[in-house]
Amino acid sequence: MLLRVGIGIPTVNRKDLLDQALPTYYRLYADAPFFILDNGTQGFERNSWYKLLTVGANIGVATSWNVLLTNIFNSGCDYALILNDDILFDKSLEEISEFVEANPAPLYGSKDHMFCAFLLHRNLFDYMKFDPMFYPCYWEDTDYLRRVKLAGIPYLQDDFFFPRIFRKSASIARLPNLDLAFKNEFLYSMKWGGTRDHEQWGTPYGRR
Repeated sequence: MLLRVGIGIPTVNRKDLLDQALPTYYRLYADAPFFILDNGTQGFERNSWYKLLTVGANIGVATSWNVLLTNIFNSGCDYALILNDDILFDKSLEEISEFVEANPAPLYGSKDHMFCAFLLHRNLFDYMKFDPMFYPCYWEDTDYLRRVKLAGIPYLQDDFFFPRIFRKSASIARLPNLDLAFKNEFLYSMKWGGTRDHEQWGTPYGRR
């Protein structure tokens, strides 16, 4: 049975790479709800097969994912496929549906790059959102996966979700005045009592 899957892509400054992928996405996903969230006012043309979401400023990765997921699930989908703007993912809806049917889980991603292309079920999103404190990027994915693990929620990492084209496009390096990795790692440590694999608390901020 074909799953009801919507697609969402946040982008801040790599319209050039996303433009290269859009013909493939049209071929694969033209009949599915498809959303692009432009964080960078990059001049996307309005199009009949995807919905363009625009914001006045960069709202960050976590909030962008939350906005895209909300729009996808409000359109009646059960799963959301969220993609980076600098990759090419070429699995069809039929292939995704067959994989999920054979390997049921509420969250999927690849082994080495879990959140460059991930599939998430609406029930998990209803239960758990991404934390916008990790602004504009880095560590929001690590934080989410930690909360998933602590809640005992199953997830699957499989190379099925590794993009056909994976590029380290240095999107973040194009943004000015960013020392994000250190700042957000510090915020993560404050939230969990230590950095990744050294966390001391099983609840945010050690709350009981």
